[in-house]
Amino acid sequence: MDKNKKMSNRSNIEWITLIVGSAVLLTIGALMAIFPEQGVSLSKKMFSILTHEMGWIYLWIGMITLGSVIYFITSKYGRIYLGDNKPTFKKSSILFMTIAAGFGSATMYWLFMESISYYIGPPPGYAALSAEAGEIAITASFFHWGFVPWSSYLVCAVLVMYAFYIKGKKSFKFSDILNDALDNRVPVIVRKLIDIIFVVVTMGGLSVTLGLSIPMISSIISDLTGLTRSFAMDMSVIAAIAVVFIASSFVGLEKGMSRISSLNVYACIAFLLVVFLAENKVFALNYFTNGVGKYITEFFSFGFNTDPINHGGFPQGWTIFYLAYWFTFAPFTGIFIAKIAKGHRLKDILLLTMLGGGCGSMLMFMITSSYSMNLELTGKLKCVELMQTTDANNLIVQVLRTLPMAPVMMTLFAVVAILFMATSLDGSAFTLAGVTQKKLDKNGNPSTKLKMYWCVALVVFPIILTYAKADLNAIKSIAYVVSFPMVLVILISLYGTIKGMNKVFGDMTTKEIDEYNKKLINS
Repeated sequence: MDKNKKMSNRSNIEWITLIVGSAVLLTIGALMAIFPEQGVSLSKKMFSILTHEMGWIYLWIGMITLGSVIYFITSKYGRIYLGDNKPTFKKSSILFMTIAAGFGSATMYWLFMESISYYIGPPPGYAALSAEAGEIAITASFFHWGFVPWSSYLVCAVLVMYAFYIKGKKSFKFSDILNDALDNRVPVIVRKLIDIIFVVVTMGGLSVTLGLSIPMISSIISDLTGLTRSFAMDMSVIAAIAVVFIASSFVGLEKGMSRISSLNVYACIAFLLVVFLAENKVFALNYFTNGVGKYITEFFSFGFNTDPINHGGFPQGWTIFYLAYWFTFAPFTGIFIAKIAKGHRLKDILLLTMLGGGCGSMLMFMITSSYSMNLELTGKLKCVELMQTTDANNLIVQVLRTLPMAPVMMTLFAVVAILFMATSLDGSAFTLAGVTQKKLDKNGNPSTKLKMYWCVALVVFPIILTYAKADLNAIKSIAYVVSFPMVLVILISLYGTIKGMNKVFGDMTTKEIDEYNKKLINS
């Protein structure tokens, strides 16, 4: 029996996806290390084509995904229950886990320095370092981290939720969702290629997130301890993150990530509360209110701006870059949201995540952006000069040092960043295991051993890149470029999902859908 079980487990693994995906990643890393200059040059050209020549596509797709989420929330389809059992997780747990998985430690990297970046290099029509540039800075953060990017997560989640809970497919793979949307006409080789792209994009994007987060955390530790930042310190930070997320992944979502996410969100709230109490609250609230007003009036300007005449580069360097960034993480985050959504109505999950993620990001940037901007305007800290003469990590450290109980707050900031990273990696290991497995169990869980493999890979790959001194920005650009086919897969699958919903539920009234739900719950 044990021998048969082992054989069954082995035959359930998507070996081609697992081996080829891992090999492609190692090959890219090796080439970047051996030919760094050529790799950087090629990746820049590829990314320039993506953002400057094809960037308009991302802007349209961003608005399409937002419109689709609104449609699912407001239509009768939003009343559909996901699964026929009681919810696996409470709404509060879902909120905490989606925020923890969706933000990641890269959010912490941008919190204090993004508004300063926009102040120095504002959107088209604004003069650098002007009062108007300072005002629009927080609005830009609201757009880049608000409802449009979170809708990319949710569209992917809808595709997976419909396939898994409504159609009964025991798979989280987007290749299977696309195949179903096109009436099983997608060749096997194309489906394998989609799965491999998913692995490469997910691993590449997360490696870069680690590449941003590790130096930031190490810089804080260096300032606190007086030790010089070194490769050994970076590896110690990665090890700390690895211990947390591998342990969490091993015990499962219910006992692991759910509890860590709750701890993480509470710690983040505590940090933000201290920052808010320490800052000029009148300025912060005025800055926030003004930013919300501009967010409403300038929403479509941000959403469709390509700056075609002046070619200043802001839309390409920021808005389109961020959309590509979010779509890189959208498929695996969507899978994770779908996994924890069981037992709830579709619109409840969408509203919870959209409001929690979108409003939560706006609240975070309201507190931190107003704090760093006020430091600059009052002359308490020359943030602009620090950005222009040093680096982002030094700016973050210097801003944190102005807070009350600075050592405690710096430690708390680092802990929150580590927990954000750990929960993102935990969710990623889960989804990668799901994509490299043919069929999930009845509860939608992949093999624990497969999860552990990806846990190790998610730690080892960035270490190899760091040790080899491979250019993480180049790998980031490649990940974003390779993600473009996934965006096309998402759009086609979205069309197929809406068509499938119309076929099954289109003739049902709201009352009939409610009756359908009752049968599911009572079955």
